[in-house]
Amino acid sequence: MVDLIIRSGHILDGTGAPARKGDIAVQEGKIVEITDSIDMHAEHEWNAAGKYVSPGFIDIHTHSDFSLLANRFAESSVRQGITTLVTGNCGHGPAPSPDRELGKQVTIGYSENFNTDFGWDHFAEYLDDLFSPGLSVNVA
Repeated sequence: MVDLIIRSGHILDGTGAPARKGDIAVQEGKIVEITDSIDMHAEHEWNAAGKYVSPGFIDIHTHSDFSLLANRFAESSVRQGITTLVTGNCGHGPAPSPDRELGKQVTIGYSENFNTDFGWDHFAEYLDDLFSPGLSVNVA
């Protein structure tokens, strides 16, 4: 028995091939089988009939460098099927920035209610803060 089976979805595999109807089996977070019909049961089964199933999308131009510190769920991205965010665009990177007040002022979407300590002397310190509690998306 596998953890999850997504049944009867229109599967888009990311290769450019046309969608095909089928089932997907997932075990321990990894796809273990994609076929027309899986003849087994799973702990969880999702009916995807009439829906499309695809790999996660990559958003190659985000300004989520700071917002991910405030909202680690990144719900606005995840609800669109985005699983990877590319940050550091347009020269608005968060680090290094030893001037805490200046860092706040140049932040896109900054709010005074944003309870994150701005200012990292080294980029590695920012990455430690970003990844320490975990995120719901991948970040590049």
